[in-house]
Amino acid sequence: MKTSLLSCCLAAAALVAGCQSTGSKSAAPAAAPAASASAFDTSALVAAFKNADIPSNQIVQGVVSALSNKDYSGALASLQKLARIPGLTASQASAVQSLIGSVSTRAK
Repeated sequence: MKTSLLSCCLAAAALVAGCQSTGSKSAAPAAAPAASASAFDTSALVAAFKNADIPSNQIVQGVVSALSNKDYSGALASLQKLARIPGLTASQASAVQSLIGSVSTRAK
């Protein structure tokens, strides 16, 4: 169930990223749709939470969505919420903290 929900969320994120056409005929690389949606590389965050519980994955998808919409304050708030989740793995905590550092410079 977790895997199918995550797959659906990732497919939706890829679809949304693919629908944002700039008039150019060159396609973005399919390997990292979340990373191409914004100036921030969210691939480490998505990968770190791929086997996490559903609420955590929903927050991660919210971060990706906020960043793709250039809602840096919203992304930062969601990242801070993720950082407060007890029991994060080392890779999850590292991915969250790394992205917090990057996003906090843009969020005002």
